Formats: sequence, C-alpha cells, structure tokens
Amino acid sequence: METKPIGKLAILLGKDGREIKRPSQVDAIISWNHKDGVAYAFGKDGKLIAELHNARIEYIENRNIRISGIELIDIEGNVYLAQMWHYVM
Repeated sequence: METKPIGKLAILLGKDGREIKRPSQVDAIISWNHKDGVAYAFGKDGKLIAELHNARIEYIENRNIRISGIELIDIEGNVYLAQMWHYVM
C-alpha cells in the first residue's frame, strides 16, 4: 500500500544520545496518541520507520512539530534512549 507523505521527518539524536549536526530528512507521516503516549512515523511505503514511547509534543509552530520521548534500542525491551523528532508539514 502506497501512502502519500505529507511532510518531512528528521530524527535529531543519534544512537549515542548526542545531537546529530545535520540530520537527514525523510518523507513521512506521523501519528501520536496522547492516551498511550506513543508516536509513530511511517514511510511513504506505509511501513513503520520510527517509534517514540512517552512521547510529548514540545511545540507546534507554523507547520513545524517537535516531539520528544524515548526510543527502544534493544530487542528485549529493556533499554531505551532519549530521542527527539522534528517534523515539517
């Protein structure tokens, strides 16, 4: 299923937890549910490309959204890393 991307997503922190100086942007659609606190980013092919737990909206301003949370980095579900997204519509 091909979905139509409505914006660009940049993941702002690397796997080491440090700021990425020049983050790449990918076509994406984001979804966030305040009840479970999870944000999802889907690529233009409809596949999940990123997921944030304990996600919260930092700001929404003039077609820009900043979301922060934690990203699962191990398969057992025991290790999380702080993460931040910037989304431009």
